[in-house]
Formats: sequence, structure tokens, C-alpha cells
Amino acid sequence: MLKKNSGKINIDILVMSVLILGCAYFFVLDRKEDSRAPAVQDEPQSVDVIQSASQSRVDKITQAMHRGVSAIKSVLYGKSLPIENKAEAEADGVNKIQLLSLQAKQQKWKSKRGYFYLPDYQRYEGLNVSQLKKKVNTGDILAMSMLIRRYKKAGYKSLVKNMVLHSAAHGATAELTILVKEYGERALNASLSTKVRLNSLNDMLAFAELAAIRGDKKGIEIGLSMLDKNDLELTRLKFKRSFARSWDMYYYILGKNTAYNLTAFNNTADALTISEVDKKLQTLPNPHGWAKKHIGTFEYK
Repeated sequence: MLKKNSGKINIDILVMSVLILGCAYFFVLDRKEDSRAPAVQDEPQSVDVIQSASQSRVDKITQAMHRGVSAIKSVLYGKSLPIENKAEAEADGVNKIQLLSLQAKQQKWKSKRGYFYLPDYQRYEGLNVSQLKKKVNTGDILAMSMLIRRYKKAGYKSLVKNMVLHSAAHGATAELTILVKEYGERALNASLSTKVRLNSLNDMLAFAELAAIRGDKKGIEIGLSMLDKNDLELTRLKFKRSFARSWDMYYYILGKNTAYNLTAFNNTADALTISEVDKKLQTLPNPHGWAKKHIGTFEYK
């Protein structure tokens, strides 16, 4: 009697085991199907939002790209998606992956060109001029940018120009475009003499074209917006002189670049930067025909 009951118990245990394993199998299968559905955000991030992301986030995205598409999706998406929307989510994921890829390249280009953010400058706030110069001697373009700001504050105009060209020899172009804006504002200042305003206008044109030769069209964009407000007499001769001067400065910084044995110039920009600037240039008036050779003539990196 005991043996019969024992056999029945063993059968019951076997049946229960099969049922439990079956449930577990379907649970795991269901979870696997859910995991295949990509997660999405409520709204896609705008270019501006992604552009303001920190360098660490860009690095994470770049590293994820090297690991493959599935790893990138883990960075992009935040919550589960119904399986019936899988195809739509996949297409949306590709678009976001492409955008983030472009943004990562743009951030890398900007960093090399000296386009820094406030947190970057805050790292060097406590350094004095002597300490900044030591960093400048190592080729630190952030230190150069910080030193330029110190020189501007102290009113050392010649030192500002020299350091801007020094940073340009090391590959930076951001300081060139900042000078374009500053010279443009002086050219528009009616309280200054006509001679000073004309000199400032010539400086603006020359530095804008120098930056453009190096593949940074931001100076052209700023220059066109300034020319649209300008009331000074402009001639083709002035444009030719500024163009010739920009090339003189280019060969000067190129010579310094070679003498310092630095990385050779790459006079191109990333695709996203080119696209953004190109759209703006097409909307700006250019009745004088200045810098036409730079407008719409871009090189992609």
C-alpha cells in the first residue's frame, strides 16, 4: 500500500514539475519578445537639446556606436514599446542614431576648433597669467582662449591679435569668429571716427575670410549680418584687399603650424555644421556680393 502511494506521489511531482517548467518557458519567451521591442522617448530630442549635451554624454554615445546598434538603443530609449509598433520604432531609432552620430562628429570638430563652454572656462578660472602661459606653451588652446579674454579685459589689443593667431596656428578658429563680431560692432559704432570704423570693417572682413579658408564659415555668417547694418561706403577694392590680407594671415599661421611641427591643417568642417551654416547663409542678404566664393561652396569632412 505504501509503495502504491509512493508511486502516485512521484507521478504527481513529475506532473507539477512539467507544469512549472512550461510556465517558466512561456514567461521567459514573453519577456524575450518584450525585450525585442525598442523603447522610445515621448518626444524626439531636438538638435539643440542634443547639441548642448556634455562631452561625457557624447563619449558614451560614441562608445555605444562602436558596440553596435543594440547598444546605441540602450542609450537612446527609456521605456517599453508595444510590439505592434516595432517597425515604426526601428525606423525612428535609425534616425536618432544618425543624428547622434552627426552630433558626436560636430562636437569633436568644435572641440578641436576651440568652441568651448562655460564649464570648460571655469576649470581655468583660478589660474593666473603665468600659469596660463605655461599651459599655452604645451599647445593648450583652452588656455590660449582664456589668456585672450584676460588680455581683452586689460586692453592689450596687440597681445589679443597675436594670441588669436597663435591659437589659429594650433588649429583653433573660434577666436577668429569672435574677433569678426567684435570688429563688426566697432564698424557699426557711429560715435567712432570714420577711419577707425573703416579699419574695423576691414579687420572684420579679413578675419571672417581667414576663418572661412580654414573651413569655419561662422565668420562669414556674422560678417554678412554686420554688413547688412553697415552705413559705410563699400567698394570691390576693399573686398579684394581684405581677401588678400586673409590669405597673408593664412600663410602666416600655416608657417607657424609647420614650424611648431603641429598636426597639419584640415580645412574642412563636419557635415552637420556645414548644413546649419549653409541654411543661415542662404537667408542673409548680400547686396555687395562679398565672400560669394565661400557661400554654398563647402567641403565635407
